[in-house]
Amino acid sequence: MTLSLKKRPKLLVGDYTVWAIFFTLCFISVIEVYSAGSYLTIKENSYFSPLFKQICYLGLAAITASVVQFIHFRYLSYLAIGGGVISIILLFFTLFGGQNINNGARWISIGGISFQPSELNKLCLIIYATAFTANAQKPDGTTRKISFLVLAPTFLSFGIIATQNLSTALMLVVSVFSILFIGNVPWRNFLKSLAYFSIGAVALLGAFWLYWGPNSTMTQRFTTWGSRLETRDERPQDPRDFVITDKNRQVTHAHIAFARSGVIG
Repeated sequence: MTLSLKKRPKLLVGDYTVWAIFFTLCFISVIEVYSAGSYLTIKENSYFSPLFKQICYLGLAAITASVVQFIHFRYLSYLAIGGGVISIILLFFTLFGGQNINNGARWISIGGISFQPSELNKLCLIIYATAFTANAQKPDGTTRKISFLVLAPTFLSFGIIATQNLSTALMLVVSVFSILFIGNVPWRNFLKSLAYFSIGAVALLGAFWLYWGPNSTMTQRFTTWGSRLETRDERPQDPRDFVITDKNRQVTHAHIAFARSGVIG
């Protein structure tokens, strides 16, 4: 008599390398929160509260990832389209009614939970670009329409995010173009798309500046970018005359870290 044993479903499926990267990033994030504990402790009046919150968020992220891995990728692409539309709406809401931090409207609060809609938009757009590029594959590459169908929503997202967070917008664009490059988009089409996108992005930001001026919500970060370029080379004649204050402490120590990091950090 033989007994048939049902195989228990694996808790972690898929590429274990991806899971290793995921848990490594989780561990690094805990270290980052711990290293910033002095500021967060003063802000929340508790030493362990920021660390405990971060661990809870990571636990929720791990549970979400464990559930998502069992969803067919075809349905994920549909969810990405719906989530992308919702994130665009949230981005517009954040632009005019979000929390303004460091001259940038980036956060909104729903149900007591604060988050950045740009992160949701970035996730949905990357999933959409990946799925669309994969479905457009042909023996000789991809269809010519792929660049437009992927870059059109990317340009819309860039135009909204860049006014408040240029670094995030640029990272999003680099990620999407990397997907197109890996997706075997023809070189000519790829370079033309890159050129058109770059010209359009510069023209769009210039139009924002000319239309709204420097004091608008849409352009309040523009002056910050300019001031960073203007103050980049400001230094005293004698470095010993430079005084570290509470106002410039974080920036100064960041510059020191860059200067002393060497080639490999």
